[in-house]
Amino acid sequence: MRIACQNCGAVNQIDLNNERSDYPCGGCQQLFQKPKSLFTKGVFFGEFQVIEILKKRSVVTEVLAMQPALKRRVVLKILTSEAVENKELVKQFVELARKTAALPSPYISKPLSISQDNGLYFYPIEYVGRHTIESMLENYDQQDWPMFMPMIADIATALKVAWNEKRFLHGNLKPSNIQIDKYGFVQLKDFGIADLSLESDDNKLNGTPHFLSPEKILGEPIDFTSDLYCLGVTMFLCLTGQYPLDSEEPSVILQKHLDIKPKRVEILNPLVPSCYGDLVASMLEKKPADRPASVEEFLERLQLCMETPINQPDEVIQAIPIAQAQSAEVDTIEDYEILEPSSEIQPGPTPVAIAVNKATEEVQEAPSEDIGEQSEASIPPPPPAPPLKNKPTKSSVSATKALRSSKKGLRTKTRAFKMKTKRPGTAEN
Repeated sequence: MRIACQNCGAVNQIDLNNERSDYPCGGCQQLFQKPKSLFTKGVFFGEFQVIEILKKRSVVTEVLAMQPALKRRVVLKILTSEAVENKELVKQFVELARKTAALPSPYISKPLSISQDNGLYFYPIEYVGRHTIESMLENYDQQDWPMFMPMIADIATALKVAWNEKRFLHGNLKPSNIQIDKYGFVQLKDFGIADLSLESDDNKLNGTPHFLSPEKILGEPIDFTSDLYCLGVTMFLCLTGQYPLDSEEPSVILQKHLDIKPKRVEILNPLVPSCYGDLVASMLEKKPADRPASVEEFLERLQLCMETPINQPDEVIQAIPIAQAQSAEVDTIEDYEILEPSSEIQPGPTPVAIAVNKATEEVQEAPSEDIGEQSEASIPPPPPAPPLKNKPTKSSVSATKALRSSKKGLRTKTRAFKMKTKRPGTAEN
């Protein structure tokens, strides 16, 4: 084993089989302790120097490392010592690295090489930071959903390339596996990693309960539609901030995947157009045949949704008083008028705006406030408001008051991409 001295940085060769617990550094001559683990800071795997462990699984350990020659950080995927004893698993690991590296997509995190050191197999991938869609969802706001949609399109493109080129499935697509660099560029990592298992039991489920397709739970053959189902769960989260099917018990979640139909996304988040609800619902169908027939079809439908105005109504409602109210509150709907859409950010169709539309046939323009020096006698009185189809109800009056006291409108433009600095808290493994 080679390890860098934490004092002077000199690289020292030590024998793990030696019972000696400390060694003198060849550079500064100070004693240093023999590392208790191969993943201790300073230990080398090939040309890569361990910084810290990022994630530990039974088969693969994920380590942040430094490549001194190029002065850059990378992530090492290292097969564990238990897994190395299984020759078939080693073969799968090597084949997995080669297949992933051959995929011609910038949206896939690919191995840079594959090597063996310290008795373990490993491959490095590019390190783009710790931000993932999962970390962004920790501070989710319903108005943030549009910025996730281009990311979903990029990940779908990665799935399309993997399936069309190699008939390769990801197997565990979820927000924590979608990493994002500081410029907002996304990459899908860990292709096929979930299918590596020390257990030979064919009935064992590999993956995360929230993101398992019904056919995978039942042990049936799977294809790209299984990855589309996982992408549908991820998209549901991005649109609503909630899991489509949830429980504290993993077994209950699995049963819900088989039996329960999720709620519509536009019900949970009224800012989302219904076309997204149709698309997500089709992705989460229980039968693979009822989902989009191809990833290309999904991308076409997603593009149409992205071109749809964000909850833009036929008439943009803006409530203003026609006449000065005698009291602080407005008593009737006739005191409001419909204005033409402005060139600024337009509000989306709120339930209050719909209530005003239904209750009023047409309302006249308000008299101008700029009357100069005209006398009161010369100012023509405003025309009477046309009769309403129905007498205003308490609910419509309440809606009007809510509209007046609410903010001037919902934000409908995608906010500029901003990275969340909060690190992931509860990663699904």
